[in-house]
Amino acid sequence: MDKLRERLRGSVESNQLSDYSIDWSDDHGVNSESHREYLEKFCDDFEEKVKRLIDDTSQKQEKTTQVNDLMQFNELILMLQLGYWMEN
Repeated sequence: MDKLRERLRGSVESNQLSDYSIDWSDDHGVNSESHREYLEKFCDDFEEKVKRLIDDTSQKQEKTTQVNDLMQFNELILMLQLGYWMEN
């Protein structure tokens, strides 16, 4: 398990990792009653990280769209200028 943990840490950015410690139940592993606080924290952290990833992706997409729009606008201006120069 330690080898897998280290491999994952080496391939994932540190801000994408979270550490949690719980007592493992031999009977049930993770028990929804005795591990309620852990499960709530885990779910809250997971939701927050997914929302952040969605927001980051959305912002990147918006920037890409703005750059593409600007490039298309510049291309249109160049075509208009070329057409004007060819007529004169």
